[in-house]
Amino acid sequence: MRLKFSKNIIFILGVCFVFCKANAQSSLVYKEGKVVCPKEHNKHSIKVYVGNLTISGISENQPSILGEIKGSTFTPLIPFGLGQTYTAVCGNDMTAFTIPLPDDYQMPHVIEIYPTDSVLPANLLKFYVRFNKPMATQAYKYVFLLDKAGKPIKRGVLKEIPELWNEDRTELCVWLEPGRIKQGLGPNEKLGPVMEASNGYTISISQDLRDAEGIKMPKNFTKDFKTSERDTIRPDYNKWQVIPPKADSFQPLTINFNEVMDHGSTLSLLSIQNANGEAIPGDWQEGKTAHSVIYRPAKPWEKGRHKIVVSSRVEDRAGNNLNRLFDQNLKTKKIVTEKENYFISFFID
Repeated sequence: MRLKFSKNIIFILGVCFVFCKANAQSSLVYKEGKVVCPKEHNKHSIKVYVGNLTISGISENQPSILGEIKGSTFTPLIPFGLGQTYTAVCGNDMTAFTIPLPDDYQMPHVIEIYPTDSVLPANLLKFYVRFNKPMATQAYKYVFLLDKAGKPIKRGVLKEIPELWNEDRTELCVWLEPGRIKQGLGPNEKLGPVMEASNGYTISISQDLRDAEGIKMPKNFTKDFKTSERDTIRPDYNKWQVIPPKADSFQPLTINFNEVMDHGSTLSLLSIQNANGEAIPGDWQEGKTAHSVIYRPAKPWEKGRHKIVVSSRVEDRAGNNLNRLFDQNLKTKKIVTEKENYFISFFID
């Protein structure tokens, strides 16, 4: 993992460390991001390994980290990582040292998991995990769906896809296995659905997930929920309630849905235009309830007629969009006119 360090952190690495010796006579020294070997041992090469190997010893196949040796000093190719422990070896000297975290370091943790409801449809398609800071990649292997006995559900979480992060890697989209959710597909017929109605489940994020600087979360994060019946109804935008703001204000526009919608699509696939078809700049955010979203404009609202442009790809929690159901029987499918966008008109006065 390539770590990025600010100037402040590099300075801390240079002046702040935990030093523990495997051998009371060892004179290897960690100093300012480097390992220094006594000059009398210059004939020996300096090697540094990840982890504290002073007790278990170093095997023949143990890889050392890459770095540059000049005289009696070893400089790692990639700066030593915060919170990481290393073992340095020079001749018969062996020393373990740990790079400590700054006292004010912000530990990574989960802020919220969407949907936030405690009761979710049995055919829930995906959820979103929001963190307090940018996280490392390869996160899917630390995300699990557990049954009521606390055991991971086989092929419950879809992990064989590229990770779906927002731009700053603070929110991760996690799909449940679509092949088990859609009825009639091989995985569904062989393994059954991911979840059954009227059951208890847990979404678990392992503490082994690291932030962008390689630091693990202090503890596991879990969200318990129960399941209701499958959601087999398409969203109906005609039932949404729009609460317009006042003209010449920065008041947010509010949309109250008649159900809980998919967190990601409602924040990314809605837009607002004025009467001339010009986009109104601003940002969609979560509303006060799980059934709503709000739009905060970048400039004061103008008086007049506006419209909300709703992409047909906007979904509910089960992946049903405005054009079609996520899981439908093709033999009994009703032929409907599919549109790219739908429009909701409103007036600001």
